[in-house]
Amino acid sequence: MTDYRAFLSLIGLHLLQSVCSTTPSPACGPGQLQCTTAVTASSIETPRVERVQTERCGTELDAFCFHGECMFLLDLNIHTCRCDSGFTGERCAHSELVFQPMSKGYILLTVVCTVLFLTALAITFYFFYKWFKKNKCTSTEKKYQEIQLA
Repeated sequence: MTDYRAFLSLIGLHLLQSVCSTTPSPACGPGQLQCTTAVTASSIETPRVERVQTERCGTELDAFCFHGECMFLLDLNIHTCRCDSGFTGERCAHSELVFQPMSKGYILLTVVCTVLFLTALAITFYFFYKWFKKNKCTSTEKKYQEIQLA
């Protein structure tokens, strides 16, 4: 029972800390009519978007990207990759694992192969059943006759 109360107290303290660290608190002094609200920096996250100038990498970096085009970011002074369709990652090495729908030819081929496989399986079981029935060990009961000794 004590562990249960301690666990609930721990969760309550964690929730209280989370609420207090993100709640705006007014910064009013005594007797002030207008207040400014101070919000902690961790509660507001705004992405920074800037236009970055790029140019193609030199020929010495042709193999920098595995499946994409090497680009040099002038403002940041770093090399990066513009990935080809279907690839992702820092240097375009990972496949996105998004498959296009199968064409009608592949679907037809899959259905035909499945039907042929099931037919072959059924024929195999049929012949196995016939062979088993033919070669089944039949227990022959030997009937003993009375033998009279003279």
